[in-house]
Amino acid sequence: METYIHKTRSRLRIRSSFIHQHPELIADSVVQLRNLEAITDIRHRAHAGSVTLSFDPDCLSADELLAILEAQDWCQQDSSDGLSVAVSQGVRKVARHGMILAMERVLGQGVVSLIGRAL
Repeated sequence: METYIHKTRSRLRIRSSFIHQHPELIADSVVQLRNLEAITDIRHRAHAGSVTLSFDPDCLSADELLAILEAQDWCQQDSSDGLSVAVSQGVRKVARHGMILAMERVLGQGVVSLIGRAL
């Protein structure tokens, strides 16, 4: 997931893989952020990996709030994004197929088919 940031004068929305993959950590941060007087509302959507914060722009700017959240890694891209996930899945499929071929060569196709049915 690519990090998405949308900000207006009194609202900031961040969607990132870090928020999606660390919901407990984000929930703890949300509790702390709710204690700030400038924050008027926070909506954490763990399933979407997003947090929307409404705030009083006379007390805090969107850029100041974003700097606070960036310091907590909210905008961080996880290394398991995009291409690395596809490569990892591809490697697993190739390894599994290679193992099946090796087992067929050693044990015979009939035995491997029986094992596959049993699983």
